[in-house]
Amino acid sequence: MRVRNGVLAALIATGTIAGTTAMSNGHDNDASNHHVFKQNIIGLPADQKIAIDGVPAAGAPWADAKSSAVSISARGELKLEVKGLLITGTGGPADGTVGPVKQVVATLACANGSSATTAPVPFSTTGDARIRDHITIPANCLAPVVLVRIFGVAPANPWIAATGLTGAI
Repeated sequence: MRVRNGVLAALIATGTIAGTTAMSNGHDNDASNHHVFKQNIIGLPADQKIAIDGVPAAGAPWADAKSSAVSISARGELKLEVKGLLITGTGGPADGTVGPVKQVVATLACANGSSATTAPVPFSTTGDARIRDHITIPANCLAPVVLVRIFGVAPANPWIAATGLTGAI
């Protein structure tokens, strides 16, 4: 665990949400824009329909065929690459597609109730999306999780992939 903004950030791991870390001062090769968060994204498992930070899970399971990841810099630059995220395991005609989903957003959700969401971006028919946006990192963000959410599904924009799920690479 690391200290951020003078507060010890505790790791919270319950149910299938595991492996998330507190927002901390990590380092990469660019010292002027080091990452405070960097993790893989995993599609919504079929057996987990849990709400995360009040955001409901989508109605169908999703799986990513390729490695998808997200990073957030100390300056709040969020970079998310989603590759091959498709509906799977329903036994219906939507399997292997993105169904009606046309746009996605990324939300940084904190266990202490704070969150920040990006602007929507296109979601390709092959399950690919790229988000490059600036967010305001909530102060004292405990147990951060980044959610990939369907945009335009009122009222909650459900999540279809997240960091910290079991099975993460």
